[in-house]
Amino acid sequence: MTDTCFVGSCMPVLVRIHHVEFVDPIYPGLNSLESLELFTKAMKTEPMSFLQRSVCYDKKHKLTLAISLGYVVQVYPSVLLPPELERSKRTYIAFNRMSQRTEFDFDTKEIQKSMCKKPILFFLKDVWKDGNITRGSYIRSSERDDLKRKVFCFRSPPLSDIDEIQVSASPLSKRWHLAPRRLCSAVKGYVNGTLFMFVRQCVRGAFGSASDSLD
Repeated sequence: MTDTCFVGSCMPVLVRIHHVEFVDPIYPGLNSLESLELFTKAMKTEPMSFLQRSVCYDKKHKLTLAISLGYVVQVYPSVLLPPELERSKRTYIAFNRMSQRTEFDFDTKEIQKSMCKKPILFFLKDVWKDGNITRGSYIRSSERDDLKRKVFCFRSPPLSDIDEIQVSASPLSKRWHLAPRRLCSAVKGYVNGTLFMFVRQCVRGAFGSASDSLD
């Protein structure tokens, strides 16, 4: 496997940054060194929330948005609940070539093969501080399946008129490492081809992004 999107958005944090010489550059359009420089910049800008995941929904367009802060925003063309998204994709097979889930004790899920159900990806382009708020610009990735989606999928690609997603994140409290650790996020609006989102630490009593977005 050389696709770092699976590694960066699905694996535990300690696994993600290993063996980068054997995979494609972390960010499309950059070489390996440039990717590592941007990766490090994102990590140093907001280390406590770096690569933490958050899920929210666009009710109007019936979309699911999964954010891995400092790396990628995945836009799914349907509503998927957090438990389904939180399970890691199985990117490996057993030595005996068996691919059933029962071959391992890990709680994993199959990689989605249907292009119509795969997410549209927006990769980090830049990250910066605006006072105590961290802002990141995520640019739409040019996918080889874009034309096929338009021809074969019942629905058009999600957010076809959006080229950029800007994510603003408020700082975490000093107790960020204690439960509950889930980040909450929300879609703020669309302006001139840009989608704006906000990520914050969930307040006490909040179930998560799903409860904020699906009421």
